[in-house]
Amino acid sequence: MPDSAAGLLARLDAANRDQVAAEVRKLETIHELCLAYHAVDEDAFGEAAEKLIYHGAGGTPAVAEYLSLEVAALLGMSPGAAAALIGDVLNCAYRHPIMWQAVRAGAVRWYRATAVISEVNRAGLSYDDAQHVDARITPQLCALPRGRALRLLRGLIAAAAPERARAREQLARDRRHLTLWSPTLDDGA
Repeated sequence: MPDSAAGLLARLDAANRDQVAAEVRKLETIHELCLAYHAVDEDAFGEAAEKLIYHGAGGTPAVAEYLSLEVAALLGMSPGAAAALIGDVLNCAYRHPIMWQAVRAGAVRWYRATAVISEVNRAGLSYDDAQHVDARITPQLCALPRGRALRLLRGLIAAAAPERARAREQLARDRRHLTLWSPTLDDGA
């Protein structure tokens, strides 16, 4: 390999490591903001009164409702997207603690973690079931390609809450619909 190619590959590797480190710093900072914004001014009233709200699923702490506005302004995103990001960080930190440590260590990328979090939340798993799935799926995320990891995850979710899995399957069957349409030619008669 030419020296210039080796240098370029080393530079690309360094850029990738820097990107992962910056992503981890951003996520850790959002988590620290959630810890800092865990209370509101209870003496405020009227329009200035801020409430505590839950962005995450069961087992995550509430945060001040205006935190998502602050994060949105700083990161250049909509308040809804910021609220979703805060929810994902809280879900990862509290419902998937093994994955949270793996993300913080750079062993699991954030986009892979959010795919797991979304599937677990969509399935409506309890706090304990989410932690059980976390313990089983996180070690596999580093080794398996995305498709295989998602298939394994769906199996773990179904095993964690079989009654919910059956209900989701029945709902999917009930929602299936087929419409046949046959156009008729109007010959003007």
